Amino acid sequence: MRPGLTGWVLLNASFAVKQYRLYGFLSDSMAFVVAVQAHYVLEGQYSEDGIVGMMDFKMDGLGFMLAFVDVVCAPFLYPTQCRYLAMYPEHMGPYAFAIVGIIFAVGVYIFRTSNAQRNLFRENPDHPAFKNMPLIQTKRGTRLLTGDW
Repeated sequence: MRPGLTGWVLLNASFAVKQYRLYGFLSDSMAFVVAVQAHYVLEGQYSEDGIVGMMDFKMDGLGFMLAFVDVVCAPFLYPTQCRYLAMYPEHMGPYAFAIVGIIFAVGVYIFRTSNAQRNLFRENPDHPAFKNMPLIQTKRGTRLLTGDW
């Protein structure tokens, strides 16, 4: 995971430098995309242990698809937004920048809190936080949390 994601951030930074060299400025949309995608990558590397418990990782496992995405898609496909913005700068303006920033912050909050809740439930399903939440008993004998996030 780390090599491909690190390449993604490095290519984004190089496209930001390319935009600055071509036009003499860094557009607000480029700064936003670089910052948001860097946040995604750094958070993924910081909380890497939480990624192992995610459904797509558990179901797919480590194989060709995951390796291919890490080595090819992450560093060479994901930075296409920055590549486009390097050649065709777009300015969002302060209002759009604020709205998109708020939407991003709310999304990060929901993502973090829901994953934290899921991980806590997996570690300790009898935790007092889940006392009055609805649960489903599965055929395997485990419980599935169906309330809150």
